[in-house]
Amino acid sequence: MGKKIEIKKIADAKARQVTYAKRKKSLIKKAREISVACGIDLVLITFSPTKRGRSTKFCSMKRFKIEDLIQRYLNLSPEKKFQFYEPDPKDDLSSSNIILLERNLKQALQQVQNKKNELIKSPLRKYKKRNQ
Repeated sequence: MGKKIEIKKIADAKARQVTYAKRKKSLIKKAREISVACGIDLVLITFSPTKRGRSTKFCSMKRFKIEDLIQRYLNLSPEKKFQFYEPDPKDDLSSSNIILLERNLKQALQQVQNKKNELIKSPLRKYKKRNQ
């Protein structure tokens, strides 16, 4: 295995774009490999870090459009969507798995709090606009 390096955001915008361009192809290759090896449907959408934010899309299912797989995800029941945050009873609950689950739950909680704040602020903004 190679040398472990700390992964953090690249501060210089030009260096960040160069790194993105170099790694994008291998990311798509890895997505294709895991899709074939595990027999899963996979959608990958990336946006370049430039101001233009060009997108790159990959869909493992050639006969489907990306939009079809995204719609399939959106149509899942809430229970199915949030299975990711629950430990599988068959899994070994090692400390690293528990830390990963905790991180996932914290991210989900942050998303819920952001959505709640957005929903609270939206009517207030509309009210302020009407009364100005």
